[in-house]
Amino acid sequence: MALDYRNYKGNDDFRGFLAANGFDNFLNYTGNDGGVDREAMIRYNHPDGTGFNTANDLAFEYAGTHHLVKGLYDNWSANRDKGDKPSPAPSNPQGGGGYYNPQAAAEAKARADEIAKYREQERVATEGLGRLDRQRDIWRGNVENNYAHQLNDLENSYTQSKGAYEMNKRDSEAQNRAVRSQIMEDANNQTNALRQMFAAGGAGDSSAAQIVAPWAVGLEASRNAGSAQDAFARDRRNQDLEFASATNAYNKNKKDWETNRQDALNNVDSQIESSRIDLNNRIMDARQKQKTASGQGLQSAIDQTRDLSNQISNSQNKILDLSKETPKALEKVEFKAPKLSDYSENVQGVKVDSGNPDQAGLQDQLDPRLAALLDPNKKKKDLQA
Repeated sequence: MALDYRNYKGNDDFRGFLAANGFDNFLNYTGNDGGVDREAMIRYNHPDGTGFNTANDLAFEYAGTHHLVKGLYDNWSANRDKGDKPSPAPSNPQGGGGYYNPQAAAEAKARADEIAKYREQERVATEGLGRLDRQRDIWRGNVENNYAHQLNDLENSYTQSKGAYEMNKRDSEAQNRAVRSQIMEDANNQTNALRQMFAAGGAGDSSAAQIVAPWAVGLEASRNAGSAQDAFARDRRNQDLEFASATNAYNKNKKDWETNRQDALNNVDSQIESSRIDLNNRIMDARQKQKTASGQGLQSAIDQTRDLSNQISNSQNKILDLSKETPKALEKVEFKAPKLSDYSENVQGVKVDSGNPDQAGLQDQLDPRLAALLDPNKKKKDLQA
């Protein structure tokens, strides 16, 4: 691109020449003498702070910019119309006359634009890097919130199962008491009726009235009560088995969901580290290109961005660690079905036990609660005889 050394914007001086020929960025830190204000250049190029740039990086940046501006100033000073407004003495007057070199001027502008482009790429990537921690917190919060809802649903479901179990248990026990009470009442009424019948026939004190008939009634009532107790025991055993199954499922789901929660959190952290790698790669690439465009060698640029390379390596190692699935505890559920005899009733603190684990009630034995039907003066062995 050929520069017009007679084209000015504003005053007919070096800064007017820069403004008219597309070097607006230099106006922020370049004087009419072609000198570059180092501190002003740093403030303009790094409005958010120098970040990862070292003092050595800034020195290279200043030297490259000064070289570009000095070349432009020397060419302008040599080729400008001498009738233009005089410019203050240049900062480095040894440059003297020089000659018009449009290719060098175009290359200088292209390098400046290229450096500005890479600096903008670095700025955008750095801003993205700064948002990663906030993004990580939001994503992890979403995982925790989802897990909390799932756990709440699980707890509510288990609470309902437990409440239904307790209610059904109480209903079964109440029904069993009512059935037994009715059997006992019917046996007592039947015994009294038989005794009255024997008494009416003049045999009220006979063994038939006092022993045989009450024993037969009591034994039949005991069998009926035993059958009712067995039915009650089977119902209660089914309730206990169903609730045990629900409890096992609840415990397993709770542990599995905790494991899935941790895996989801690890996945969030892994995605964040992947983004960190991508952004650090962009920053490293943009920074190396800035340095090489400023005249540094590629190896020097690589060495000066070694810290970013180390950060990328650390993120890669973190992703490897996070890829390990959370171990799931392997637990064997021990199943031992309750015996029907476990649901036998207690009478005055003593368990009514038939001696058969598959029975909860008595079948061929007199229930202790029916002993009052017999003559209290007769011993059981006499009755059995």
